[in-house]
Amino acid sequence: MSKPEACWGRVRTTVHHHPFRPSACFDPDAQRHQRRFKMLPPTGFAGLPSELFSAILDEVDPEDLQSVTLALIKSIPNAPISSHHLFRHTRLTRPNQPWLLYQRLGLNRTQTYRRTDQFADPLWIKSFKWLGWAVDADVLNNLLEFLPTIQDLHINVGTTFAPEHLEDLFRNPRHQLQRLSVRFRPYFRQATYYQFLAGAYFDSFLDALSSWPEIPSLTTILIIQDPLPLFDPAEDAPAHALRPSMSFAQPIVFFSLDPITTLAKSPIALHVKHLRFRVPLRTIWNKICEPNAFPSVEILDLSTSPVHPEQAAIALLNGFPRLRHLIVDGKRVENVGSSYGNGRG
Repeated sequence: MSKPEACWGRVRTTVHHHPFRPSACFDPDAQRHQRRFKMLPPTGFAGLPSELFSAILDEVDPEDLQSVTLALIKSIPNAPISSHHLFRHTRLTRPNQPWLLYQRLGLNRTQTYRRTDQFADPLWIKSFKWLGWAVDADVLNNLLEFLPTIQDLHINVGTTFAPEHLEDLFRNPRHQLQRLSVRFRPYFRQATYYQFLAGAYFDSFLDALSSWPEIPSLTTILIIQDPLPLFDPAEDAPAHALRPSMSFAQPIVFFSLDPITTLAKSPIALHVKHLRFRVPLRTIWNKICEPNAFPSVEILDLSTSPVHPEQAAIALLNGFPRLRHLIVDGKRVENVGSSYGNGRG
């Protein structure tokens, strides 16, 4: 083999194994090789303009946008798909994901990146849902502190949350919020009295919300406590197979129900049209049957709370003239305003 052929073989072998190594830009032979085998222009779906991909992804359901965008990026790696579609409706389920997102947004200034385009813009995130139950609440709070433009916020509150975490999270108002959902599950895998024994009640969360100013865009508030399951989540056993030692009373999330009345009369309640307040086995409908409480409510869900449907309908309609749909004890009463001659049918 002649010397030129040997040299060409050496360069070809090196570049083949390390086609994108950083040192390649300082190797003239490697540069000439990369120019010779330059990637062809994208064809097929990869050749479509970014505006078309954006128009397609704008039609995807928000619940599926993150997974659909990720699937497109993986299946068509050269396509001009904007990364902001990955973050617009963020859904997190695993305990380590809040910290990974914190780093991806560049909020951890000690983290070094070789390229600035590896960061995502926090302003891209318009909807944020934490759907897991075990998380470092401090990390989650720090993450949400840097997401000021959230319009849809959902938080699952499990046993790793303390009342102080939730109070800190909602201490400052979010003026662009349109939908707020907080779901409590004060047990994990099995029922526990830990929160009760520790005196860890979340009344301060309602007090924090009551201190917010009027937010015209906030029309939906969902506050839900999960009832104890009818089976053991760990063993997937049916209700009739439960051992006697597994019979527990409902854990207490709110020690006092008076903060509900305070919230109902606060400025934040002025524009709420859809209200879901579920506190199992505790009577709460009389706490919101007050003058000027949630004056704009049209859809009201108080299921899991012990209340007679007819009694609740008559009492609630006296305070909610705009009420159209009432859900109590798993039963739905539609157009209650027309049925009882009060409100708007």
